[in-house]
Amino acid sequence: MNQPPERLDTRPLYDRATEALEQLIEDGQYKPGDQLPPEGELAKQMGISRATLREVLGNLESAGIITRRHGIGTFVTAPARGRLQGGLEQLISFRALLSSAGEHELQTNLTIGTIEARNDIAEQLLVDPASSLLRVEMIAALDNVPFAYLDSYLKEGLVDVNGLRSFGNGSLVDYLVETGAPRISYTHTNIFAVSANSQVAARLETDTEQPVLNLVETFYTDTGQPALHSHNYFLTERLDFYIVRRLIRR
Repeated sequence: MNQPPERLDTRPLYDRATEALEQLIEDGQYKPGDQLPPEGELAKQMGISRATLREVLGNLESAGIITRRHGIGTFVTAPARGRLQGGLEQLISFRALLSSAGEHELQTNLTIGTIEARNDIAEQLLVDPASSLLRVEMIAALDNVPFAYLDSYLKEGLVDVNGLRSFGNGSLVDYLVETGAPRISYTHTNIFAVSANSQVAARLETDTEQPVLNLVETFYTDTGQPALHSHNYFLTERLDFYIVRRLIRR
């Protein structure tokens, strides 16, 4: 039986190169605190132009993965001890956060079940209310101290549930990125500062009314179809979120 042809990666070169350099950092070739090679040398190693490399470095700097020091060089970011950090303007996997944690251990625990779609979730996923959805809850902990609770919903049949259960240390989005089915491209995200209700407080092992950062996100495929809706809650004592805002010159 003939195998279907492998799907071509049609993303822009700078996106593919950004992912490639990020993977080198995740794999430990460049560790937190390491200085990257000079631009000319690094561009040659990656087989891209220096102009493309500058876009790549800009992406990774916005994501908080590297730090550029004028006149000195570019370094893999080493966050403060006991903390993770990430830029909100880019999707950052929990495995990337793990690489930034240095010697700290990131644990993730997934709970998978089914649920009838509430009206608000059905509207985001373009399904009928009361449709059956897959619900994936994840608690992430740093050194066994919970800092994130992700409550996610997606259409049944989109993922291999058994494969997801055995995925290992990572989030649902990590799994989707690694398997490419469905292929996630971007999100629409609303950001709120809220007080933890009883469910969130129990998952994060904190007090009710504890301030948490709440990201309500709908994830879209590269064809613009909604694939995943998620309510994410973060304790900012262990996780630094920030946004790099660039000046638009007119």
